[in-house]
Amino acid sequence: MAPSSENVIPDPAEEDIPQNARRLLDAAVTLFARKGYTATSVREIVSEAGVTNPMLYYYFDSKEGLYRALFEGSHELLWQAILQALTEAETFEEAVDAIIWGHMERATRSPDLLAFAYAALFGPSEGTPEVDFVGAREEFIDEVQTVFRRAKDRGDLSLPEDIDLEEAIELLFGLINQQLIRALKESEQGPSGESRAELMRPYLDRASCRRLRRFYFRGLGINP
Repeated sequence: MAPSSENVIPDPAEEDIPQNARRLLDAAVTLFARKGYTATSVREIVSEAGVTNPMLYYYFDSKEGLYRALFEGSHELLWQAILQALTEAETFEEAVDAIIWGHMERATRSPDLLAFAYAALFGPSEGTPEVDFVGAREEFIDEVQTVFRRAKDRGDLSLPEDIDLEEAIELLFGLINQQLIRALKESEQGPSGESRAELMRPYLDRASCRRLRRFYFRGLGINP
């Protein structure tokens, strides 16, 4: 049968991906997020996708190849979308907003993909293909560091003496990840009649983005 999750890769107008390859990616992310990589069989993936076994091997060589394509491709799409938004940001505040909103918007497009990504990064590694997450995001991190460095040079960013630029960036991603995990957990506990994306949206909407950005810049306003 056809996969029931939200699309995990762009529309055909955005990315030229064959339909059967797209169906395999959609099916795989649903099953990997629900059951994990090792517990998911090739037979289940092709059945969920509504294609044949040879189709999976034609596009991805193996289940491992499908896993790698899904992990690397999904992160690349996220980072490229944020990089594009960063080029359009005129202020440091707009740049931080682009980073936060890029993560939130992508998460609501595919909750299964978000669950898969966290499982791939933080779940048990035994039996799961290794992925070069650090290398894959190198270009993205370099660009974010450039944005922060320029803001600091302009005087738009003033850091405490005990926090360097790299740590300031990691703190931002920590806040983003915390919000994404919260939204994901809420979606798992919500009523079955609503999609996970609908349940996550109140935690990942524009208002949430503004609150997180404001907290990042100002903190709690407490002087201990």
